[in-house]
Amino acid sequence: MEDETPAPVRWPPLLLAMLALCLTGTVSAQHGLPGVAPAQPLGLGLAVARVTDAPAPLGLYPPPDLDADAEAGAPADSVTFVPRRGRASVGTAPPWFLPEVLDIARGHIGLRVRTLATGWVEVVTNRSDGRTAWLRRDRVEVLGWPDVLLQSLLTVDPERTPLRSRPSSDAPLLATPLADVRLRPLAVRGNWVRVSTLGLAGPRPPAGWLRWTDGERLFVGGIGQE
Repeated sequence: MEDETPAPVRWPPLLLAMLALCLTGTVSAQHGLPGVAPAQPLGLGLAVARVTDAPAPLGLYPPPDLDADAEAGAPADSVTFVPRRGRASVGTAPPWFLPEVLDIARGHIGLRVRTLATGWVEVVTNRSDGRTAWLRRDRVEVLGWPDVLLQSLLTVDPERTPLRSRPSSDAPLLATPLADVRLRPLAVRGNWVRVSTLGLAGPRPPAGWLRWTDGERLFVGGIGQE
């Protein structure tokens, strides 16, 4: 009898392009991140795959043996790319692939890091349901959250993240930024990020502090957006 198991569904290029537009342009009122569950762990930062020229497929591996220095087996799945001039586009990906950042126009995919090992990185491959896969460490660039924040234009939840004069919950309140205002980070100290107040209404000091995390959750959006 022939095997009638259906082939895995793959994202066609048009749907992937639409997904990219949604991910880079949508802001949630809860955490500034569309689709992220409130209990989603903060993780260590982002694993960034640069999508330029003709990159090799991004292999998604099952959990490796971290105690053994063994060669990687075949990936369980992968994301493939179609070469373009200067930037590649996504060719195929698993239907559940929903990264933290998908910005093909600027040439990168960012996935939240859960575990970091010598040769491997465990990443969240679906930021809605939290499922994970493993990537080869040499296939991505790992950025800690401070570096990620400093390379982003941040949005905030106005009710959760007011602007204060110092990195302290007891510091005087400077402003309550609107959800659609994008703030440029200047420095990161612990759970706080110093941002420019340029563009905020009314007379303000040149900068103020926002709480970007409580150590477990992310309170800002705009991650990976410049």
